[in-house]
Amino acid sequence: MHEKQAQMEAVYTHMWASHEGGPFAPLDESLHPRPHTMLYEVASACGVNASSLILDIGSGRGNHSCALARRFGCAVVGLDLAQFHIEQGRARAVQEGVSDRVSFVQGNIEALPFEDERFDFLWSRDMLMHVPALPAALAGAMLVYTTVATGQMEPKEAAWLYVSFGLVPESMDEAVVEAAFQAAGFQMHSKEPLGSELMEWVEEHEGRVSRELMRLARMLRKREYYQELLGASRYEVALANYHWALYILRKSVSP
Repeated sequence: MHEKQAQMEAVYTHMWASHEGGPFAPLDESLHPRPHTMLYEVASACGVNASSLILDIGSGRGNHSCALARRFGCAVVGLDLAQFHIEQGRARAVQEGVSDRVSFVQGNIEALPFEDERFDFLWSRDMLMHVPALPAALAGAMLVYTTVATGQMEPKEAAWLYVSFGLVPESMDEAVVEAAFQAAGFQMHSKEPLGSELMEWVEEHEGRVSRELMRLARMLRKREYYQELLGASRYEVALANYHWALYILRKSVSP
């Protein structure tokens, strides 16, 4: 009985204190995470400049294509499978005044729609998880920001997340991804696990993670209400998306 009492006293002493300062105060201090713009610094170190022609693979809304053109003064071609992304990218390029240097093409990385075009640099952010294999057509210097599953990824959660996001399970495996690059003829010059760093920056500067955590809690507490309000498809995608930040912060998945 004495042993159990000592255990409970220790547990609750630390539990109540963990809500306050004292020895836990350092946990409220920033570890000074780097922002996503660090990726542009990597591109610069790889020699990207105003004369470069960049292929943005999986360009999405076109934000990175436009940012690359603004930052380096270079020409960028954004490639994406979704037509609505192409339209969003073109509108963004006009809005940001870089449409003379940024263009967008609908196409698949597995069958690149370019014949003789030679790119100086390949940029790939947050999209290789959707691709089953890298095509041998890719060549040259390439920056890849991708997310892989870690040993903390619970199998049922992983299966649900992969289906919800249209991810290829094999492409979430770090060893498989690296082997695919080698098979495509690439040599890895540097590799930097980022863990939760970039998501920490987003939370500290934008408060996005805590806001989405509250959205997630409400969605789970009143599931039927929000399913009807948002529609089943939109609800499921948002549910997976809000889990994503939590998975990164607890390193279930790691960029």
